[in-house]
Amino acid sequence: MRSTATWWPLIFLLAFSGNAQAQVPQGPAVTVVLDGSGSMAGWLDGAKTSKMDMARAALGPVLAKLPPQSAVGLVAFGHRRKANCGDVEQIVAPETGGLEKTVAALPAVATTGKGPMVQALRQAVDGLPAAAPKRSIVLIHDDPDNCNQDVCAEAKGIAGTHPGLAVHVITLGNKPQAQAAVACLATLTGGRQFEATGETSLNSALDEIFKAALLDNVPAPTPAVRPGSPEAKLPGSGLILTAALTNGGPAVADRVRWRITRDGESKDQPIVAEAAELVQELPPGRYAIEARLGLAEAKGSFDVADGKPTVAQVVFNAGRIVLAKDGADLSASLITLTQLEPTRQVMFVGRAPEAALALPAGRYEARVEDGLTQQTNAISVTAGSDANISPSVAAGRLELEAASAENGPPLDAVTYTIERDDPDAPQGRREIARSAAPRPDFTLPAGTYYVLARAKQVEARQRLAISAGTTVRQTIVLALSRLNLSAKFNATLSPQGPALVFRVLNLDDGETEVARSAAEAPVLTVPAGRYRVEAKLGSENAKATVETELAAGRDAQVALDIPAGAVSFDAGGRSGVILEISDASGNVVWHAGSGETSTALLAPGRYTYRTPEGVDKTLDVKNGEKQTLKLSAN
Repeated sequence: MRSTATWWPLIFLLAFSGNAQAQVPQGPAVTVVLDGSGSMAGWLDGAKTSKMDMARAALGPVLAKLPPQSAVGLVAFGHRRKANCGDVEQIVAPETGGLEKTVAALPAVATTGKGPMVQALRQAVDGLPAAAPKRSIVLIHDDPDNCNQDVCAEAKGIAGTHPGLAVHVITLGNKPQAQAAVACLATLTGGRQFEATGETSLNSALDEIFKAALLDNVPAPTPAVRPGSPEAKLPGSGLILTAALTNGGPAVADRVRWRITRDGESKDQPIVAEAAELVQELPPGRYAIEARLGLAEAKGSFDVADGKPTVAQVVFNAGRIVLAKDGADLSASLITLTQLEPTRQVMFVGRAPEAALALPAGRYEARVEDGLTQQTNAISVTAGSDANISPSVAAGRLELEAASAENGPPLDAVTYTIERDDPDAPQGRREIARSAAPRPDFTLPAGTYYVLARAKQVEARQRLAISAGTTVRQTIVLALSRLNLSAKFNATLSPQGPALVFRVLNLDDGETEVARSAAEAPVLTVPAGRYRVEAKLGSENAKATVETELAAGRDAQVALDIPAGAVSFDAGGRSGVILEISDASGNVVWHAGSGETSTALLAPGRYTYRTPEGVDKTLDVKNGEKQTLKLSAN
């Protein structure tokens, strides 16, 4: 890289030539767009500070070297609010004399939220003065826009509506994916793109960018060049690169990912860009080129002469594979492409790509899976040609749901099992799929199937036929009912609220418990039939029961009123006293010791207990009443 010692004084002279008291004309204008999203608080490998601190530390000295009248502004994004895609701020406008404000504002830019990069670029473009003879944006970031905005569409718009406005990009960290996502900004607007992995590379990139942004670089008159010639595309030294699938074949029109490095200069930052034709200004020298299109790669080395462009083409030795299914949508299918020679290796696993996929020439196996159907094709990919795969799997779709009655609302918590005939299976049928999704759908080869839906000990079976290319939608009816439960009692007896437990017993099945809930007002789904519903307070014997009959597909409301009285006891200051209260059948319903503060909620009725002196006494409990047993020393 050339020394900057000669171009900073030139800027100074351009800014201050003439009478010092006269109005300084508008010069080149630059806006720095600084990423303040949360990821900028992270650290690069080997760094001693965060990415944001590194960016601020590098920008300060570079900006301080500029002439005071330089028109440099600052836009930040993601720096104030979390999870907010509108967090963009023009902190300093790029106007003459604004340089000092920009330097002073840098320390206040924080790392907080999301990354609305596209919106920040729009703000920066709108804020640049239209009268400036040269306008530039310097974007410093670490990740792509994560607010669902199309960066390349924005770059195309900038290039179309603001010709001559260059967007320069510095990506912090070795992040090929992030660089590729924003490469179009520099490519389409004539800017520069850099990868900064540390302080040295960041400082170098900023020097190069501000040199390009603030110098007018008005070229001397040159002889007319033929439109469309290499000299018209690139008047100086550099590379004009295209790519072809096969040697001597036409240049590909698809976007190629390029990576350019100078031979023997491993410390230089690579140039990364995406374009069908790459026009890149470069100093004379030898350069290593890497190109990637789809799954195909190519490498080469080219010499750049002084003063004129070098036109070169890389060859992928690749073909393209086109996935189609008789014109049908394959977006739900899983595609696996396996290279068979020279070694067997999986090249691609995923959904069908929108466009043809470039692959190195050779033999492949393509497997297309959709639900329980799949087809495998052997294909040969020839350099420069397209190979087509048209799976013709005879399959249909089955969409299921369950309801408690005909035309009733759908049921959740249902398990569906799909079976088909299999003479070798123990019962002549084999399970091929299972789902607990509320409304599952299956892709199945054409044939006859048996569907089992099961919920709450109730199941229903249906036999269904699936034809190729059709969708069968089936609702399976299960004899279920919804039971809405509630209970009330005198809340003044226990302000803390005792545990309330509901039990549902099936009277048609020997009083088997089918459901239990501690919810305040549970809604239970149970098979149709006769039931006893019980609501119990605490661990004692206060409870209420009711019998009800439930019809399939019908909702039932059961409200229970639990009668109870509250009993506590006072041991008269003595320790070690145990109190046991028994009901009329002699069953102990409450057991408590002295020092305990618990209160029993008992069903109304007569009870017996024994005093510490061994005297048996009776106790009458009435609904809604509170009483205390005083076991005095006398």
